[in-house]
Amino acid sequence: METLAVHELEFGPWVNAGMAFAPARQRSVSKEAFTPPLDVREWVTPARLARWSLDEVEALEECDYVNPAEPWSLASEPNPKRKLLLRLLAYAYACRVFDSEGIVHKCCFDPNFRNLCAAQPPSPGELWRCRRTHRPALERVLSRLLLRSVQERFCLDASIAQPELEEDLRHRAIERLNIARHMDQP
Repeated sequence: METLAVHELEFGPWVNAGMAFAPARQRSVSKEAFTPPLDVREWVTPARLARWSLDEVEALEECDYVNPAEPWSLASEPNPKRKLLLRLLAYAYACRVFDSEGIVHKCCFDPNFRNLCAAQPPSPGELWRCRRTHRPALERVLSRLLLRSVQERFCLDASIAQPELEEDLRHRAIERLNIARHMDQP
């Protein structure tokens, strides 16, 4: 009996026949393994991340027409400037650039940032207002970018829903938005 108890302490509980005799800690991947780095470009090329930010903002606007009652809905008239700012902010926050002045600086010198802002850098005030006004939409786009980076990194099937992972990444997107808000405070 004592040997079994020590064995269980050392290797964790044994589970069903599908994984018979495999310790639980070897079967499961920790939640931290699916945590994207602060700069997602460590996992994904900058060009791909920029493309995803364009795609996700477009998808967001398409969803608005289907379900304008969602909290992240932008269900007003199409607004090209808003789309530009949302994709720029989502990309910046995924790249660990949180303060508005830093984003504007990157828009002048980084090719991906410059492309996302159509070579017309916004003012820090425009970025701040967009983040504040469209926070639910930005949260959605950013969490989708984080999810896509995890799916890419770990070869996960995007067609299979993973609500726990999606919820965790949504919270991580909120953390990034909070960091940006704090960094922009005078």
